[in-house]
Amino acid sequence: MLERIARDRVATLFLVTVAVLLLVGLVAPGFLSAGTATIIGTLVASINTDSSFETAANLGVLILVGLVTWFLVQRFGSLVVGDFIRRILTGRIGSDRVPHEELLLYKAGFGLTRIEIPKRSFVIGRQLQDLNLRALNLQILAVEDHGEVQPIPPPDFLFAQGQHLIVYGDLRKVQNAFGPVEG
Repeated sequence: MLERIARDRVATLFLVTVAVLLLVGLVAPGFLSAGTATIIGTLVASINTDSSFETAANLGVLILVGLVTWFLVQRFGSLVVGDFIRRILTGRIGSDRVPHEELLLYKAGFGLTRIEIPKRSFVIGRQLQDLNLRALNLQILAVEDHGEVQPIPPPDFLFAQGQHLIVYGDLRKVQNAFGPVEG
């Protein structure tokens, strides 16, 4: 009997997750990513199916959060909302010193990532040519600052807090290169 209940719970969670992912994909296709799918799956898995009232309440909260997220994405765009959520999560969890989103993973730890320069970062106020990023196997492909995109920034480019960078290279070294100075 317990096996049947567990099997039914897994099937229910799977169907709800697929339904929510389809809804998000239809409503805000630019917001749907592997990270979003993971968050939705985690939220759905947290739903307690022991009681139908608790399940309905949890689903209601999930739908409300989904609608609010949809509204925010429509109003401000998926990148702004994603950055806001990422800032909240990294502030609470504190696992990453540099907020980032992995865009493409290659092999052996190399890939493409989008980062935000945090407060007290070593690079703030410095020129690109002074950072010696090539020695770290890092290459900046573009910089976004207040909605303006600078593809392949020149050597005299100055970094500022809050800028978003598209970086290719050794992903393990990104945290060290752009992280905040301790102290």
